[in-house]
Amino acid sequence: MAQTRRASALKKPSKENQLRGLLLQDALTNWIPPTIGVGLLIAAGILDALGAISETTAALLAVLALLIVGAKKRKEKKNELRQK
Repeated sequence: MAQTRRASALKKPSKENQLRGLLLQDALTNWIPPTIGVGLLIAAGILDALGAISETTAALLAVLALLIVGAKKRKEKKNELRQK
């Protein structure tokens, strides 16, 4: 019985699990940061329009959001240049 457990522990991850891991990594690196950036930008605009935050705070949030989105675009451009 102990040998069966050891043998199963030494197995490589299945192709399905590897693919699932790659998809998760892709989602975390390519979709989450820009989504957070756009969400911050929208939230800053709405909260400023409602008067819930000051214009200075809204401007800082907007700059932060644009930096997040811009950093992602710069990384994509850098990867394109490496592939050429």
